[in-house]
Amino acid sequence: MDVLGKFIRARGGAAAVEFALVASMLTLMLSFVLILGLSLYVNQAVDLATAKAARQIMTGAVQLQATQMTTSQFRDQFVCPPLPALVSCNSVIVKLYKVEVKARMDNYFRFLTDDWSSLRIPQPLPGDDVFQLGIQGDYQYLLVIYPMPLIPPGLASLLSNLTAVANGRPALLAVATAAFRNEQY
Repeated sequence: MDVLGKFIRARGGAAAVEFALVASMLTLMLSFVLILGLSLYVNQAVDLATAKAARQIMTGAVQLQATQMTTSQFRDQFVCPPLPALVSCNSVIVKLYKVEVKARMDNYFRFLTDDWSSLRIPQPLPGDDVFQLGIQGDYQYLLVIYPMPLIPPGLASLLSNLTAVANGRPALLAVATAAFRNEQY
């Protein structure tokens, strides 16, 4: 308690300057930890929602429910329900590709990059809205992107190669993919 009393009674400006330096660094560090934790949480939620939606396509639940479904209907019915409330469903981008492959044993390897470190995004058909719901036995590639508007503009300049712009604000991208073959339903 005596330390607090000394701090209050101190009339030189050194204590206030030191506190301002330490407090600003502490605030910056805490905000970075909160942003990092929230972005990891949202990334995991988008990944889980993508896996669940891909499973619905793979088992034929989506195809049996509606023969003609739009991207927004699929997003609203299958991708968004497992997402947390802080994710704006209108900002979620969904692309579903039907990938043509020849009947060979290495069909799944066409989805991988040359060094097998990640999935290769197939070339989309012309147009922004790609949603090709396949039938039994088709190879499919589901891509879900959510731009997280979590970053303050000052911090975005430091992370410029990791950020995108969503609605004029810097954002981190949560990206999840699934490559699969539709079952014989």
